[in-house]
Amino acid sequence: MVNGPMFKPTCSYETSMEQAEMTGKRFFLNAIDLLDDAFREGYAENHPELVASMVHAYMADMMHSSNLFTKFELNEQLEQIANSLESISAVYGH
Repeated sequence: MVNGPMFKPTCSYETSMEQAEMTGKRFFLNAIDLLDDAFREGYAENHPELVASMVHAYMADMMHSSNLFTKFELNEQLEQIANSLESISAVYGH
C-alpha cells in the first residue's frame, strides 16, 4: 500500500537486471528441487521442458500478482483524488 506520493524507481538499469537474474535463478532452482523431490533425483535434468514450463508459470504468477497489487494501489490513489474533488466541489458549490 502506498502511503503518500508514488516515487519513480531509484534503482539503476543494471541493478534491475541483476535482481531479475537473481529472481530467474531462484525460480529455476526451485523448479529443479520441486521436480527432483516429487519424482526422483535427476528427474529435472532429464526433463528440461518441465523446468522451463515451471519457471514460466512462476514468472506468470509473479507478474499477475505484481499487476494486481499495482491496480489496487492505483485504485486507492484514484479514490483519494475523487474524494478530494468531491470536497472541493462541496466547498465551491459546483
